[in-house]
Amino acid sequence: MNALAALVGAVVGLLLLRHWIGAATGASLGWLIASGVLPRLFGGFQTGHGDALMPAVFTLLGRLAKADGQVSRAEIDVCEALMDRLQLQPRARHAAVGAFNAGRRDDHDFSEAFATLRDARRHGSLFLNLFVDMALADGELHAEERRLLGKYAWMLGLRESALETLLLQRARGGTRGGGHADPYAELGLSPAASEQDIRRAFRRLVSEHHPDKMAARGAPPEAVHLAQQRTQAILAAYERIKSARGMK
Repeated sequence: MNALAALVGAVVGLLLLRHWIGAATGASLGWLIASGVLPRLFGGFQTGHGDALMPAVFTLLGRLAKADGQVSRAEIDVCEALMDRLQLQPRARHAAVGAFNAGRRDDHDFSEAFATLRDARRHGSLFLNLFVDMALADGELHAEERRLLGKYAWMLGLRESALETLLLQRARGGTRGGGHADPYAELGLSPAASEQDIRRAFRRLVSEHHPDKMAARGAPPEAVHLAQQRTQAILAAYERIKSARGMK
């Protein structure tokens, strides 16, 4: 995993800075993130809600899953797939399941989870993707799910237009849960996009999701891990488009 993170960091650094220094810096940061060194170094800059962030996310995922009145097998699968992606150990996995189940209860007090979510605004786009995964798990976006997504987006400091763009991306085949997707949709573009637009979208998304920035902003290790996966998906989509178009 450390070697893969270093490789991804090197490629992204080279593409962004177009110099071997960018590759070397990216490789070093990738290794530091995967090894857990960088998150520990920057842990002191967390808001105090770092340990509560992922339980809050699973609680709010549970709320979304129950929004249409019942929790489907597909929604449980999304939750379990996220735990797999995070590589949660048994104790952490048990806590995540407990948080998800708490969110399913109609009498649960969500005030603490909402407060924690508001403190995660710097990582808003990453977590909104997780919430959209859950809302679309059964193939249909119900009215209450859409209302909750709007509320979550607002708490994460994101505009309604950002949520609409993400939903449109998913409708065109964008990534769900780290799977393969249409590369243009992955970058939030249409196949008619110009090369300039493609490069601009790639750089913006990498800057937004790059794990070294997440770690430096005090994100918990689980969020950094998700950001690393998201960056890999963005990079893979960009390389597919470049290859298909013969871009340099």
